Amino acid sequence: MRTRSTPLPLCLLVCLFALLSAGCDAGQSEGTMSTQTTTQPAALPAADIHVATEKTSGGDLAIQPINRSSVRFEFQGKQFYVDPSGDADWDRMPKADYIFVTHEHGDHFDLAAIEKIAQPSATVYTTEASIKKIEDDRAKFANLPAHIEPIVAGQITKFSVSDSDTIRSDFTVEAVPAYNVSEAKKNFHPKDRGDVGYVLTFGDTRVYIAGDTEATPEMKALKNIDIAFLPCDPRYTMSVEECAAAANVLQPKIFYPNHQGPSNPNDVKKLLAGEKGIDVRVLPLP
Repeated sequence: MRTRSTPLPLCLLVCLFALLSAGCDAGQSEGTMSTQTTTQPAALPAADIHVATEKTSGGDLAIQPINRSSVRFEFQGKQFYVDPSGDADWDRMPKADYIFVTHEHGDHFDLAAIEKIAQPSATVYTTEASIKKIEDDRAKFANLPAHIEPIVAGQITKFSVSDSDTIRSDFTVEAVPAYNVSEAKKNFHPKDRGDVGYVLTFGDTRVYIAGDTEATPEMKALKNIDIAFLPCDPRYTMSVEECAAAANVLQPKIFYPNHQGPSNPNDVKKLLAGEKGIDVRVLPLP
């Protein structure tokens, strides 16, 4: 079961975005598809592109990959975001009811983006390490400028590896450990930090958003994944070959290679050309 932390007002946390961004990956050494998918701006995806709609037992599920890390889902009139961060037309995006953050790096945990999309009642699920980083950094801002007003009166909920929660009658969330297994990359996403991916179940449809990870034993043990988002950045996560191999193990009906960095996700699609049961969707995501 989940562990709920003391609610934290987000209004004071937005000013910490620059500090959090310093920890992002880039700074380390480390359905029917919309017909508008070819008109994406170079840096700022609009709110109405890359949207696919899939049928579930609980109704239609809208899926919108936004950029390299961020994904939006709409289900039963509610908005769900995973890792809202980076460049996007956040002011035009639907307001979030639930936000799921995989780990503390600035290209996944972006307080400026969260401030723009979160409803006052929104809940942000994230890891203990992310919450601790916010609290540690927040102590440096004891004398905040008087003009800073409350922006979002939401709360942040701690979600640890192997936690699960039934949020709504037809929607559950499960945390899956996310970490590097190769020695050369373990400093980027160490297992003991407690980073997570998420399995979001909408009705009878299981969606796995892996976060920043390599092919871990916990990933390989997942069953009945209908839709998967796996990273294919060889610098910090998986190479295109490893990403394709992980998809082969999971056998999702729909697969989005994401978080690609310098890789070409079309190469992942080529490697899976013989897997007729996997619909590989490659999008030009910033």
